[in-house]
This record gives sequence, structure tokens and C-alpha cells, in this order.
Amino acid sequence: MAEPDVTDNTDQNQLARVQEYIRGEVQQYLQGQQQQAQQQYAQQAAQQQQGQLTPQQQAYQQVGQFVRHFVQPDIDQAKFAAADATDRANFYISNPLAKEYEQELEETYATMVQLGRPTVRADVLRYIRGKEYEANPQKFLEKEKEREKRRIQHVSYASDIGASAISRERVDQLFTDFDKLSLEDMEKRLDGVTF
Repeated sequence: MAEPDVTDNTDQNQLARVQEYIRGEVQQYLQGQQQQAQQQYAQQAAQQQQGQLTPQQQAYQQVGQFVRHFVQPDIDQAKFAAADATDRANFYISNPLAKEYEQELEETYATMVQLGRPTVRADVLRYIRGKEYEANPQKFLEKEKEREKRRIQHVSYASDIGASAISRERVDQLFTDFDKLSLEDMEKRLDGVTF
């Protein structure tokens, strides 16, 4: 029978005690640092309430204000660009009518932004359509009736999958000479069509 190796067990015990000692020292150090940080924070908060700042804190504030003076316009511009991109994407996705007015809408929107009066695209679209209505109400109403007629026609194509849909497909002028059209004319013909 072989004797158990006592040195192996002792080395493991000694290693465990060293690790435990290190863990204890690290925890004690971290607790001390945490308490010190909490005390400094409480002291700074009390000084700020009383309006007293250390010279170092005053210097940090002055440097912060100086840097903010140069950086803040760029930060504001980046925030505006992000909000503008989100507004544009959401607007054109949720409002298919806007595609027809896109060029005038974006020009008007860009002009308002340059003048320092940014707004949402939905308001610009209402302005453009209102201006169009005021210019010629009869023409505007005829255009709206035609748009509604096309929308109803496209909806009926999408909803009817029976034999009558096939016969309507054959007489449909929507795809006549479609391959000869320019990309813009294709988009106009497919306005409101769902597949």
C-alpha cells in the first residue's frame, strides 16, 4: 500500500489560504475606495449646494464651458441630422401620397431648415397640398378623384383572385408597353399597386 502524499495536500491548503488572503485584501481595498468615492461625492454635492467649488472644480467647469462653446453646435447638428433621417424614413413609409410631392416637399423643408425653422415633413406636405388647392380647387379635386379611382381599382385587383381577375388582367392598360417606359413613368404607373 502506498502512503498518501502529504506535501500535495499541504500545498493545496497553503494555496487556498493565500488565495483567500488575497481575496480579503482586494475586497477590503475596494470597500475603502468605494467609501472614499462616496465621501468625495457627498462633499462635492454639499459644496455645490453651498456654491463653493474647489479651484480644481472651477477650472474644470471653465474648461468644460470653453470646449462646449466649440463642440455643442456640432453635437446639435448631429442630433438634428439623426432626427431628420428618422422623420424622413417614417414619413415616406407611412405616407404613400408624399412620393408624388417629394421634390417640392424636400426643397421647402430644406429652405425652412436653412432659415432656422425646421418642422416635420407632414406639416410641409399639408402646406403644399393646401397651396395647390388654393391655386385651383377644381383641378385639385379632379386629381384627388382620379387618385381615389386608381386606388380603388388597385385594391380590387389585389382582393379578387377569381376568374374575373384574370379577364381584368388581360384588359388592364397598366402593363401595356411597360418595358418601354422610363423608370419614372414605371414608378408612376405602379403607384399604389401591391403585389
